[in-house]
Amino acid sequence: MSTACAACWVRAWTMESWTRWIERFGEVDIYEGWGSTEANTAVINVDNVPGSVGRVPYWEKSNFRLVRYDVETESHPRDENGRYILCKPGEVGEGLGYIVNHPDIGAGRFEGYTSPEATEKKILRNVFTEGDAFWSSGDLLRYDEDGYFYFVDRIGDTFRWKSENVSTAEVAEALADYPGMELLNIYGVKVPNHEGRAGMAAIVMQPGQAFDPKAFYDLTEQRIRATRRRSSCGSRLLPT
Repeated sequence: MSTACAACWVRAWTMESWTRWIERFGEVDIYEGWGSTEANTAVINVDNVPGSVGRVPYWEKSNFRLVRYDVETESHPRDENGRYILCKPGEVGEGLGYIVNHPDIGAGRFEGYTSPEATEKKILRNVFTEGDAFWSSGDLLRYDEDGYFYFVDRIGDTFRWKSENVSTAEVAEALADYPGMELLNIYGVKVPNHEGRAGMAAIVMQPGQAFDPKAFYDLTEQRIRATRRRSSCGSRLLPT
C-alpha cells in the first residue's frame, strides 16, 4: 500500500492553492500548520480540512489562545476587569501562546531574541490573570464551530473601511487568478475626508501581457462581497 502526503513551508496556503494542488496531484494528505521559528505554540491540521491550519481539540491541554483584536484601534478589547477577551467561533483575533517558565518543562517557553527590547515587545502581560505572560504572534486567525482554525492576515495587513474589516490576504486570494498577472499586492490607502483606508491593488503583469482595467474591475465585482467592493476597486500597475 502506498501513501502520499504534501508538506510545504509557506506563509499560509490559500483555498485556491489547496484546490489546485489536489487537482494536480490527486487526493494526497496535506498537513498545514501555523507557528513560527520563535513561537512557543503551534497548531497543525492533520485531518485534511481544506484551508485550515489546525485544530485545538482540548483547550486545557494547549497554551494557545485566540483573543479579540480591533484592527481600527490596533488594540485588544478588554472586559470589565481589564482583561483580554477570548474569541468565539467566527470572530477574528490574535493568536497568543502562554509562556511557561518552569525548569522541568521545555514546551511553552519563549526564548525571545538577542535584543531584550525586541523580546519584550513580543510579550503581553496580565492577559487573563495578574502576572501571566503570553507570546504575541501578530497573526490574525479565526476558528469555526468544529474548532478548526484558519489564517486570516498579519496585524497591520488588515485595514478598516466604512465599518468593515478588510483582509488583504482574502482580497488577494479572490483576485489571484486574474489572467496574465504575475504578482499582486493588496494594501490600504488613506482617502481625504474619509475614515479608515480604501483598498489598492498593485499589479505586475507577466511579460507580454497587457492589463485590462475593465476586466479587472469586472473580476472584482464578481469576487468581492458588495460590502467590501467599494474598498477594492483601485489599482496601480507596476513596471516590470
